[in-house]
Amino acid sequence: MRNQFRGRKENPNYSKEKLLSELRKIQLSGSREKLSYLGLEKLTGIPRRNWKKVSEYIDNINKGFDIEVTNFKCDLALPSIDEVFELYYGKNKQKLMEIFNDYNIYLNQMWEYYSRYDEVSDEYKKKIEKKELEKRIQKKKLII
Repeated sequence: MRNQFRGRKENPNYSKEKLLSELRKIQLSGSREKLSYLGLEKLTGIPRRNWKKVSEYIDNINKGFDIEVTNFKCDLALPSIDEVFELYYGKNKQKLMEIFNDYNIYLNQMWEYYSRYDEVSDEYKKKIEKKELEKRIQKKKLII
């Protein structure tokens, strides 16, 4: 009789839920790099062969998220709500609440950042004007 359980045993530290949790942490960190198995291995220390379990989620993250508004492309690295509900709704209420709490924090941080856009833009323009003025002064000093 042949052994039905050949190969490596699945490590519980690398379960699909654990991997998705790590992906969510990476997404919420604000990193906008395209995710690859090697990159994920470097970031998390989890061997790249394990990331193949969640390849469809990684592909969705890499695609980005389109919002149907004219001239607006949102590159939020957030999985779809459908995926989140499919994974956790009715199964793990606490996990679902944690995920939406993380999203809430992330969206609040984004809102704060974008609401400060005018202020940051004005500061940047002032710095550029100051550098240009300093360059003109240096040119005038060299001519004299």
